[in-house]
Amino acid sequence: MSKGLFSSAPIGAVTLVETPVSQWYVKRARLAFLCVSLGFWAASTAVLSAFRPLLLAMLLGLAAGVVVGLVVALLVRAWPVLRVLWWWSLEITVAVSAVAVLSVLLRVLPWWLALTVMGLLALSVVAVGPVRRFVWAWSWCVVDRHRLRLCFTGIVRASAGGS
Repeated sequence: MSKGLFSSAPIGAVTLVETPVSQWYVKRARLAFLCVSLGFWAASTAVLSAFRPLLLAMLLGLAAGVVVGLVVALLVRAWPVLRVLWWWSLEITVAVSAVAVLSVLLRVLPWWLALTVMGLLALSVVAVGPVRRFVWAWSWCVVDRHRLRLCFTGIVRASAGGS
């Protein structure tokens, strides 16, 4: 069934992480939790047993293993989202910086003057040749970065589907 106007997904819905990828990372997070927890429990128990009674060292080691295992599992589980944020970090930084500069200007200047300053800044990027060429070159670097990422994702998917 095609996704049309009356499909179950809302129009314009964007999936940040595809469902199969998300499920795969859930399995990886469980495995990471078990491996890291058990390994850290054994290592910390061995170290703590030199300073504390064995039963107390085992309990402290177990608690430390669970905490470290949870941290690792959460990082593994969140990795697809962190990876997307990393890929879009330049655009996010530029947008947040523009909003922050406008916010600071609005606090220290009248609104019309703050908007004029922002407008003049944008106009200088467009009107001044060397600045315009620099910004244009950097914007194409960003576009190419995303194109390469999508191209390599397509290659990986095609090679994984063919085998």
